[in-house]
Formats: sequence, C-alpha cells, structure tokens
Amino acid sequence: MKASVTILKMDAVTISSAPLALTRAVRNLVINAATHGGGAFVTVGLKDRAALITVDDEGPGIPEQSMSRVFEPFFRVDPARRKSVPGAGLGLAIAKEIVERHGGKLTLQNRSPKGLRQEIMFPACFA
Repeated sequence: MKASVTILKMDAVTISSAPLALTRAVRNLVINAATHGGGAFVTVGLKDRAALITVDDEGPGIPEQSMSRVFEPFFRVDPARRKSVPGAGLGLAIAKEIVERHGGKLTLQNRSPKGLRQEIMFPACFA
C-alpha cells in the first residue's frame, strides 16, 4: 500500500474469533485510514474487560450527515473520489459484518480537531 501505518500500542489480548476474518476486518479499517486519513495509528489493548482495537487517522473525518450511512454497502462519503481512490465502498460494511458475527461491535466517531476513530470492541477471554 505504501501508506503510513503506525502501531502505537500492542497489548496481548485474547478473543474468540476466526483469525482470517478478523484480519480482514482490521485490514479494511487500516486501509480506510491510510487511504482517506493520510495514515493509520493502531492500538490494541484492554478497556473495561473488553478487547479494544482502535484505528485513528488525521484526515477530514466523516460529515455528520453521512455518519449514519457509512456501513451501507457501496456507500462512498465523497462520490467524486470514485475515480481517484480505488474501492467499491464495501470495506466498512464487510468489517462491520465480520465484527458483529464474532460478538463484537464496530463504531466510528470523528476526532477533534480532525480525523476519524474506528473502534472494534470484543468481549475479552480470561483464563
């Protein structure tokens, strides 16, 4: 991809999931951040007894009026980018489906003063 991806924190956490599916979901989020946000900043850790994967970027974020539609298949925030940015608008829809099928939750929120935060939260497994 030749895009900037920085691992900020990588704690050991255990969840129950299909590894290839989870890899695809996280890859989709990282590609979104790298493509639309100028780079991805990834953290993995525990929060309130849950495994949390966070992918931040420093791009323009998502307009609030579009936020409710970002998980729709084929939705693109900026239709004008279709020629300059590859993709079909399926990445977030696929990631959400994978995460929810494995008992997790995917949320997006704009950061201040700029950027987007994509979070995946799963119940953590404790021995």
